[in-house]
Amino acid sequence: MALSPPDAYRRGKLEIVDFEVNKAYRDQLIGVGLLSFKDFFFCKGLEAMREVPGRLTVSVLCEDELIYLKRHWKKASMSRKSGPHHEAITEWVNTKALHQDKISVPTPMAYGVGRIGGEAVSFYLSEAVKGVQADYFLRDNNLDLNQSRKFWKQLGEFTRGFHSKGYNHRDFYLCHIFVHVAGEEYKFSLIDLQRVQKRSKFRQRWIVKDLGQLFYSFPTDMSQVEKMRYFKAYQGHGSLSLSDKKLLYQVMQRVDRMKSKHGNYIV
Repeated sequence: MALSPPDAYRRGKLEIVDFEVNKAYRDQLIGVGLLSFKDFFFCKGLEAMREVPGRLTVSVLCEDELIYLKRHWKKASMSRKSGPHHEAITEWVNTKALHQDKISVPTPMAYGVGRIGGEAVSFYLSEAVKGVQADYFLRDNNLDLNQSRKFWKQLGEFTRGFHSKGYNHRDFYLCHIFVHVAGEEYKFSLIDLQRVQKRSKFRQRWIVKDLGQLFYSFPTDMSQVEKMRYFKAYQGHGSLSLSDKKLLYQVMQRVDRMKSKHGNYIV
């Protein structure tokens, strides 16, 4: 897998549209050679985490800590609120807003948006969050009854806190939730925030979509008791009202449609 964008972009003229570095990390980033827009965009990563056409995510070593750098490149209109350039902007803005609302997310370090040879290019840099993907955690750890109860209860409370602030994730699978064990507590963080939205009027269909994605990614051997424990913690009470049951029914209908279309979630 590649560790930096195609060399052809190095020969093009760069036009910077927006470029910002978190002041708290400026000296630290300069110390590892990250100063200019091109330094960030062409930085050779330590390990490729994800690569698809026009997008590359790599890890970068910064003072003995891993940080994560996303790069996008693609022909796109800079005036449209879509495409690779917009993902960098929205992830930067969303992450800062979520931080302010006390929701655990990666700390944003830098981002940039520009053009090279008429093509939109962008990057987004963030710290790593503690822990591992929740789907990997559940696969690799055989939780006992008490641990399982606590895990699903605390995940439900975390989700409720996220939605109660007016946010919806739009890509709300267990792979985008990281879990860190702190003593006897499970601490959760969200990643991949470029599609997050904050709505003044929070419609139920967005809750159904988020919860449907999450339930779809639950382990295939997860019991109905555990699912109800999660859902009751999410609702914030021990018994379900008629409207709660209606919401759960809509969520499970969405899960059934996803399984019919995509098959089971694969860890």
